[in-house]
Amino acid sequence: MVNSTLSEKRRKAGSGKAKFLKTRRDPKDPADVSLLFIGKRGESYVGNHRGYRVSQEMTRAMKRAGVTGRSFYDLRRTFQTIGEEAADLVAVQAIMGHAPASDDMSAVYRQGISDARLLAVTDHVRGWLFPEVSPEEKTEGGAK
Repeated sequence: MVNSTLSEKRRKAGSGKAKFLKTRRDPKDPADVSLLFIGKRGESYVGNHRGYRVSQEMTRAMKRAGVTGRSFYDLRRTFQTIGEEAADLVAVQAIMGHAPASDDMSAVYRQGISDARLLAVTDHVRGWLFPEVSPEEKTEGGAK
């Protein structure tokens, strides 16, 4: 029953989704339907797992997409580099899962990082990846 519901959600999502998402395993938990990576047994990677599992899935996805000469850590390095341009290193480090330096007294007293700060960083990176093209630029480049 869960698999048919998830398959229906995928069909409704349309054909604009990447081929990888179309071939991704169905998650056991319907709450995980929006996640990109699902383990072999239909389990999410959220939890106490090491990054190795995510790295393996990324390698498989890149191979299926025909991407060569790149690794999961290229993705992390790029996110770190572009994310820092948002001028909130603390938010970037939190997203990256980096532990604060032992002498970082600000981290000792920091009770949390707001969703707005995290969203500002991810929106900046998303804008770098998928820049909005003005109507003038579309016509200049010959795109219709």
